[in-house]
Amino acid sequence: MDTSSPQNFAHSHYLKPPVTLPQALVVDEAPEFGDLLLKFFKLAEYNVDMAQSGGAVIERIELNDGDLLVTNLKSRDIGGLSAIHQARQLHSDLPEIVITGDSTESSAIKTADLKVADYLIKPFNISTALTMAAKALGK
Repeated sequence: MDTSSPQNFAHSHYLKPPVTLPQALVVDEAPEFGDLLLKFFKLAEYNVDMAQSGGAVIERIELNDGDLLVTNLKSRDIGGLSAIHQARQLHSDLPEIVITGDSTESSAIKTADLKVADYLIKPFNISTALTMAAKALGK
C-alpha cells in the first residue's frame, strides 16, 4: 500500500491520541512503604509524585494540582489531616485517600468527618488501594 500521501498514511496506520495518566500525590514517611505504593501505582498506570511529609505534598500541590491525594494520617511536620485541609484550600475537588496504621475509632471518626474519598488501615491489600483510587477518580 502506498503511504506516501497523507490520506493513504492515515488509512494505513492507527494513530492513537496521547494518553494523559492520572497524577497521584502520595505521602508516606516510611520509605519502604512509600516505595511500594509508588511501584504499584506506576504499574497501574498513574504518574506518581512522592512526598515524605504533609508540608512537602502541599508544595507539590501548589506547583501541580494532581488528580488524587493519598496521604498517611500521621506524617512529619503538619500531619495528614492538616495536609488535607491545606490541600482543599488549594484544590477543592482533589479526592483524598487516607492511609493509617492507627485503627482506633477516633482516627476513623476524624477522617469520616472530613468526608475523604476512602480510608485504608495498614496492612492492606494493594488491589484494594488501587480500586479505591479508581473509584475516587470516577473510573
